[in-house]
Amino acid sequence: MGGVARAALAADAVAAVRDYGLPELRRRAGADRSPTGGAHLWYLSPAELEDVNAALLTASVARVQRTELVDGALVLTGAWTRGDGVARTVLAGAARGFLSAGDDRFRTVRCLDTLGRELWVLG
Repeated sequence: MGGVARAALAADAVAAVRDYGLPELRRRAGADRSPTGGAHLWYLSPAELEDVNAALLTASVARVQRTELVDGALVLTGAWTRGDGVARTVLAGAARGFLSAGDDRFRTVRCLDTLGRELWVLG
């Protein structure tokens, strides 16, 4: 995938977050506690990530399966691999969209694979 196509996909991810994620961010003053009672908070449900996941699907990137707030970071979990440059580019675009919300609860966006291994720290 060329640089122009990647930039367009990243822009789509940013737009999806801004158009859906930011209003939802503002609507949610407090998130539900995790079912395990841990110190992290759910951020958006899988249903609420539909627009972001649509942008990822356009780029043939695996969807975001879960979003959580953990220790000042927004954690996105999905079936990605460290070597997937397209996923990293598109998720970096999504991260810019989330970070542009100015939510004081997180300063970075971390991407984990489905086994909980950290792939990228964005922002």
